[in-house]
Amino acid sequence: MKYRGFILSMLKTKEVLLVLDNTEDPLEFDNLRFVAELNAILDNCRNVKFLVTTRKTINKLAHNAERPYTLHPLSKEASLKLLISKAPRNIKNQELHELLKCDIPKGCKVAQSLNIKNKNSGGVTLLEHPFTALLGGHPQAISLAAPLLEYKTLKELFYAF
Repeated sequence: MKYRGFILSMLKTKEVLLVLDNTEDPLEFDNLRFVAELNAILDNCRNVKFLVTTRKTINKLAHNAERPYTLHPLSKEASLKLLISKAPRNIKNQELHELLKCDIPKGCKVAQSLNIKNKNSGGVTLLEHPFTALLGGHPQAISLAAPLLEYKTLKELFYAF
């Protein structure tokens, strides 16, 4: 790497946590080089720690530095709480009831996977509604969807997906 010496000299005396998020691209593009750069820092900078997020294990880091953790999706309840807490406005009960009464679009794959046969979602609880399944339990996706609620209702957001 062109700047390896400079980076190592800057980090050598520092106590740093380097966060590398979504490292799938460098791992796919040039796995050996990416791992070599991480190992160079680990070998030369004893007070530097990494937090690396990726969907794949790296398996080649020096000093037994890799400790994979599996992150499980949020529960449906936690997904809804996160969405409502991140929404840029208050979500009123009336809006929740409107979502529960709305027609489920024909061919809605989520509804099919949940075995919801009726055209209208009435009788389905919020936790059973396809909208909740669309959140998927992924905090980042939920956090990205929440700002859309500034100008859309829950029902409109459901139809948009």
